[in-house]
Amino acid sequence: MDGARDAFVGREAEIALLRQAAADARAGRGGVVLVSGPAGIGKSRLVEEALAGVRPVVWGRCVAEDGAPPLWPWLRALARLPATATTGAGTGIAGGAVRGAAAGGDAEAGGQAGARFLRIASLTDALIRAAGDAGGLVVVVEDVHDADETSQAMLRHVAVEAAGSHLLVVATHRAGGPVLTAVVAEVARARAARTLVLPPLTRAEVARLLSGLPGGHAAAGSVHERTGGSPLLVSAVARAMKASHGDAGGGGTVPADLPVLVLGMLAGLDPDVRRTARAAAVLGDDLNAPANLNADPDADPDASPDRDRDRDRDRAPDAGLDGDLDVDLLAEVAGVPPSAVPGHLDALASAGLLAWSRGRRAVHALVREGIAAQDPAATATAHRRAAAALERRAGADPAQAARIAAHWRRAGGDEEALRALVRWARAAAAHALRAPAGPEAARLSREALNALDRLGPPPDERAGLLVELARAEVAAGEVRPAVAHCEEAAGLAALAGRADLLAAAALVVGGAGDPAVGRKVAALCDRALAALEEPGAVPSPEAVRARLVARRTYLDVETGRAEDAARASKLALRRAEECGDPFALLDAVQARAAVLVHPDDAAERRRLGDLAIRTGLRSGRPVAAVRGHLWRVDAAYQAADLAAADEGVAAIGELAAATRLPGARWYHLRAAAARAALAGRLEEARALSGEAGDLARRMEDRVAAAVSVMFAGVLGVVRGDPGELPRRHRDVLAALPRTPLTEAARCLFLHLEGDRDEARSRYEHLRPSLREPVTGVRSLGVLQYLTELVEAFDDAEAAGWAYALWTPWREAGGLPGAADSMCGGATARAAGRMAAVMGRLDDAVVTLRAAAEVNLRLDARPWLAHTWADLARVLLRRSREGGGADDRAEAAALARRARAEAVRLALPGPVARADAVLAALDADRRDPLTPREREVAALVARALSNRQIADLLVLSERTVESHVRNVLAKLGVSNRTELVARLLRTGTGQDGEAGISSPER
Repeated sequence: MDGARDAFVGREAEIALLRQAAADARAGRGGVVLVSGPAGIGKSRLVEEALAGVRPVVWGRCVAEDGAPPLWPWLRALARLPATATTGAGTGIAGGAVRGAAAGGDAEAGGQAGARFLRIASLTDALIRAAGDAGGLVVVVEDVHDADETSQAMLRHVAVEAAGSHLLVVATHRAGGPVLTAVVAEVARARAARTLVLPPLTRAEVARLLSGLPGGHAAAGSVHERTGGSPLLVSAVARAMKASHGDAGGGGTVPADLPVLVLGMLAGLDPDVRRTARAAAVLGDDLNAPANLNADPDADPDASPDRDRDRDRDRAPDAGLDGDLDVDLLAEVAGVPPSAVPGHLDALASAGLLAWSRGRRAVHALVREGIAAQDPAATATAHRRAAAALERRAGADPAQAARIAAHWRRAGGDEEALRALVRWARAAAAHALRAPAGPEAARLSREALNALDRLGPPPDERAGLLVELARAEVAAGEVRPAVAHCEEAAGLAALAGRADLLAAAALVVGGAGDPAVGRKVAALCDRALAALEEPGAVPSPEAVRARLVARRTYLDVETGRAEDAARASKLALRRAEECGDPFALLDAVQARAAVLVHPDDAAERRRLGDLAIRTGLRSGRPVAAVRGHLWRVDAAYQAADLAAADEGVAAIGELAAATRLPGARWYHLRAAAARAALAGRLEEARALSGEAGDLARRMEDRVAAAVSVMFAGVLGVVRGDPGELPRRHRDVLAALPRTPLTEAARCLFLHLEGDRDEARSRYEHLRPSLREPVTGVRSLGVLQYLTELVEAFDDAEAAGWAYALWTPWREAGGLPGAADSMCGGATARAAGRMAAVMGRLDDAVVTLRAAAEVNLRLDARPWLAHTWADLARVLLRRSREGGGADDRAEAAALARRARAEAVRLALPGPVARADAVLAALDADRRDPLTPREREVAALVARALSNRQIADLLVLSERTVESHVRNVLAKLGVSNRTELVARLLRTGTGQDGEAGISSPER
């Protein structure tokens, strides 16, 4: 306790683990170590001790201030990379990573998550490259519990990527709420992750820590009890004991609560020093100059060739303060001369109020709270001075807006402070949207709105801020709250006579896959269009009207409310093309594509795809261009043009690679999974779909994540294996908006699981929809799901409805919307199956043969196995109802072919169906007659005429004649006389003999 540093005791096992982890990273076995424990438990000190002999090590700390920019600790760590760790300076890596992230941004709201993911990936790549160049790198991220959401997301990303690299990340954190708990749990599940939970110091360890003080050993029990073994508080008590010349009773008299400790630490300090302490507490990390992001890493102690000497220098009370510390800012807020600041900080550091954390000074968060509690009014004044000082320094720099807003929030509730808070919180929210960091943007917008409400704003001002909040909420994935705020903004805009604001509110939310949301946004569009037509309305650009019309049309199509969707979408597209606004055009194109539900629309679908590709790329919306490629892939499947389909999937992959947007990557994974499934590469399809689901969950898009669940269910139908369904699939689908498509999927998957009664009950509610014409691409998806159920329940009436819907598509190789889900192969197969359910066997045979030819052109191996099995079953049935030996021979050949292909592809369902056909054919060879034919033969043996048999069996005489001909052909006899003779000879025509029974029985 005599040196500048407090003693360090215990933690031997934890130090060994950290040192082993650093050695593993040098050997190329990188990973993450999570160090957790309550505040003051000594997490940072432990890491310092463990890594004392490791180089290079860089540090970044998450700050408690709400205004911290996204990724603050990671950027700080990157900025501190030593030049020896890579081919260039650390600042070059940080700058290049940030510039690379910014270049991939997307102007649309859906691109915010993508740009954030891109930035995380870029920074991770920079760290891993630097670690490889240096032959090992340790990055310490302190206080993850204070991290912004984006920084926590990066920790999750690094936990996966660090395995197999030379990078070790050590992250310290306190126990937190559910969000942090979930983050920590996900990181801890990573293959290369380890965890350390630091317990409080034991009584023996406290005694060791205090052993250098007079009476320290005797006071150990009291100190341990009062502090709970917290190293921070034990050290504070120890310093207090030392200041009181080692009073043996000091351990029992020093209060354990922090405000009292802080008050005791402040007591005795010069008034100017206390003002500097308050200013440092108020500024927090703001007392570290923002210019340090571009600081020379050679000035960092961690880059020094003599780390121990530098560390001792940094801990010394008379250490130099240039570099990290903004002395002028601290002096201005404290109201003291800048020349006095170094001495004041040395005094505060000696008193334990100011701590060093890897080369920079920072007031501990708990100490800051204790200082603030001493005099709230003085603290508010200091925050006001800090805000004003930072305003002068930041100018128009939006990156500093959140930090300035945080100070104005604490500067009091007068009008000046509230107005400033609104201004800077709005600027900070806009900057967060560009970062992108949707949740932070939403939080800042809500803060601005709350402050504005305290001022009693006019309706139009509040409406404008509500629109900004809604945009941020959309970026954060909070669609329903965004719609509610848009509705509130529209009401205020109407009250203020601001049609332009009403239009802005209507255009915030696009299609969300939720009918309830779609209906509300459509109503907002109607309201805005009506307001723009009112007399006296401020003229708006034609592009605004075109966007409203296009958005309204698309929402009508999406929610199934369009009475004449085809005509409305055509008009919206023409209007958008005339005005030339790219956003209106993309909305209109999407609406138009959604209603192209006829086979002869393929050329128009390709044209729209080309238009979306050109417009999306030109307007900075690459995800819209991806959708254009998907429409072209749909058209290629429809034409059974595999080369064009593969070209489209490859183009999506190139866009995803070039932009590095998660949305584009998700679409590419989905399209690649669909293509792999079509070719029968089912293991590859599963992996790609699973990767898409993981990506959607990282993007926090539950609808996109559910697509992978639905894909797994359809794969289960293809294979005939309910084991494909993931666990909790029912919960996932139940959480989705209730649409005909999701309800049909749930029904089909229930049947796949064997819950036939529940599936039948739900099917009864869905089957009437087959009587309605197809109005949109999603309706075709419903048709595909219900077709499976119509056959499963042998519903001849519904089969007739479905057959009429499938008939126009009989020559197609796929339906629209299959490119990113799963192509069902030749559509003639569905028409043939429905014909079979209706009993139209000749039609079914012709149609299924055509389906087999199309599936051969598509190389759709799973669907080809299904089609062969379907055709074999229909031929077997037709052979039993009057067909000849040719049907039976063809059925046998097809069943064997279907079985071989199904075995090769691991499709248990088609294997079982093919086996059933082969078993039935074998049984027919032993007894070729159907039950009805056996009845007729028995009556012929009794010498009844065709008329008598018809009357007895309640059949037409022509039907009986047909049955008699079938019996003669199957038994190989020429006439009734030979038939009777054969039956009498074999004994199969007598009552009581097996083989043919009389109808009386």
